[in-house]
Amino acid sequence: MPERFILDANVLYSARLRDLFLQLHRNGAASVFWTQRIENEWTAALAANRPELRDTIERTVTAIHAAFASAYIPEELVDPVAFGLPDPADEHVAQAALAAGAAIITLNLAHFPSAALDVHRLTSISPDEALKRLANEEPDLVLQSVRDIRRRLVNPPLRPSKYADGFEPAGCPSFASWLRERLNEF
Repeated sequence: MPERFILDANVLYSARLRDLFLQLHRNGAASVFWTQRIENEWTAALAANRPELRDTIERTVTAIHAAFASAYIPEELVDPVAFGLPDPADEHVAQAALAAGAAIITLNLAHFPSAALDVHRLTSISPDEALKRLANEEPDLVLQSVRDIRRRLVNPPLRPSKYADGFEPAGCPSFASWLRERLNEF
C-alpha cells in the first residue's frame, strides 16, 4: 500500500514538486492529498508573487481537479482538532493529515513540531526526505514517474541533468543527487 501524504501549500506552490508528487500518485508510488483550503493557500501565494501567471494557475488547478479529484479531502471530513502548532494558520494542514491518516510533507518542519503531532500519531517530513524514502522503497516507480514527466516537457525539452538540478532550489538536494546518479535511466 503506498505511503500517504498531505502536501502542504509550500510543496504544491513549487511546480517541480507538485508535478512529481502528482505523478508519483498517478503511478502508485504514493498517495497524496490536500484540501481546498491548502489549494487556495498555494494558488493565492503564487498569484500574488507572479500575477502574470493567473491564467496558468487557473488552468493548472482545473486540470488537477479533473485528474486528481480523489486527492481532495472534503472539508466536512476534517475535524477542528487543536494541535497547538506554533503558527495557528497551519492547524488546518495537521487537521487534514489526521483526516487522511497521512504524514505532512512541508518545507516548514518547524511549523509542525513532533511534540504537537505525536499525540495524534502524525509526522511531518521534508519533501527531500519523502522523495528519498520513496526512491529507496520504490526506485522503479520513482524513475518511471520522472520519465513520464520528462516526456511531457517538450517545449523546450529538458535534459536529465537540468531536470535533476531543478530539485536543488526546490529544497531537495538529496533527491537531486539521487537523480544525478541515475541520469542515464531517465
